[in-house]
Amino acid sequence: MADPIDRTATGTPTRDRPGVGTYLTDEEAKEIHGAFMGTFGLYVAIAVVAHILIWINKPWLPI
Repeated sequence: MADPIDRTATGTPTRDRPGVGTYLTDEEAKEIHGAFMGTFGLYVAIAVVAHILIWINKPWLPI
């Protein structure tokens, strides 16, 4: 009797995509991580510039 549950959708590792809770290969994970770190760096840079511009306009700490 065939198992009615698709084991690949339950989070159990398969032979071609090992790991718990993920179905990414190492290459796919590295690609996503690289994209995430790039956009995170851009986000931080924009936040730093915004804080500097606000500080120039109205300092919030008396230094």
